[in-house]
Amino acid sequence: MKKSLFAMTILFGMLTPSFAQPAESDYFYFRKIEDKVSQEVLSSISVRSHYMGDNVGKKLDLIRDSYTRVVDGGGIQPTPTTYIDKPAIYYSVKKLEKYYKKAVKSGFLDKDQAAVQFEEILDIAIFIRNQPTADFEIALKNIKEDDEIVTVYTQMVSLSL
Repeated sequence: MKKSLFAMTILFGMLTPSFAQPAESDYFYFRKIEDKVSQEVLSSISVRSHYMGDNVGKKLDLIRDSYTRVVDGGGIQPTPTTYIDKPAIYYSVKKLEKYYKKAVKSGFLDKDQAAVQFEEILDIAIFIRNQPTADFEIALKNIKEDDEIVTVYTQMVSLSL
């Protein structure tokens, strides 16, 4: 029962955008910066073992390194504190990592298909790190369902050179 409900929810999320065309103002436009995910950059990152492959693991590490910073504690607070820049984007990527893991585990998505989709989302998150994203973050904060987050990243983000 739970598997069929999960599959129907994901299928509905994938079909919904084809029925309802979003308005032009619902799209988010960002610059695509190819050198941020080039093979040279990825090869310099230590390999993080990941169930979807080394590239996904490396891109997740790149996102973690660029979206978070650790400030050493001192004085009153001796433990280091981690700050997250653009938390809506960072946490949506973390949420989608779990979403794709469940989809592969339940058999709804093939591992390779999930890796391709998730890599596309990771690339977008890497590209937009240093760009104005206030409207995009607001949209992500208002979304609760995982499949809707996938739709925002894959169908409502436009990257240009």
